[in-house]
Amino acid sequence: MKILALLLCVAGAGMSLVSAFIAMFSPMAMDAPGSEKSTALWAFVYLMFASPVAFVITDIVGWIQFGKGNYGAAIKWVLLGFVPFVAAFSALLLVGKN
Repeated sequence: MKILALLLCVAGAGMSLVSAFIAMFSPMAMDAPGSEKSTALWAFVYLMFASPVAFVITDIVGWIQFGKGNYGAAIKWVLLGFVPFVAAFSALLLVGKN
């Protein structure tokens, strides 16, 4: 449990950098004509903007819980940070089906 919590905390820290890089370029999803009318694309852009913030906040709380020895709570907090990232790419998959 301790090793899993440690690995997820490190992965969350790394994903905050990756998602920040992707968030910088996510408005380019609106370049195609008529794409500003797609609700799924707007959801993708907003969720990508929220993703680095969620990773940083949940990773800080996860590290605090890890330091206290509460490894189960650390795992839950860090996994909570992945929700906007996964939801953003789910929204992007919905765009491909239209």
